[in-house]
Amino acid sequence: MFTINFKGKPNPKNKKQVKLEMIFFRTNYPRAIKVLNVIGLLKDWDQNAQCFKTKDPDFLEKNESLLELKNKYPKVAPDWERTE
Repeated sequence: MFTINFKGKPNPKNKKQVKLEMIFFRTNYPRAIKVLNVIGLLKDWDQNAQCFKTKDPDFLEKNESLLELKNKYPKVAPDWERTE
């Protein structure tokens, strides 16, 4: 089983902004983390829904880019499994 989740943390350089991480999880393997270049306010990030809230003026663009990333990697995951 292969899953991708997004986790938001306060940015160490600016506590009001969110630092997003994409977490790859596969059963019996350690989690792999990739830091993303999507920037937004911490108060506009919804951790449960793993997307930006509608209060953010650019929430559609940001959420679309997150969805594209999430859809890109499941296509690559079978290749990873074949090369192991």
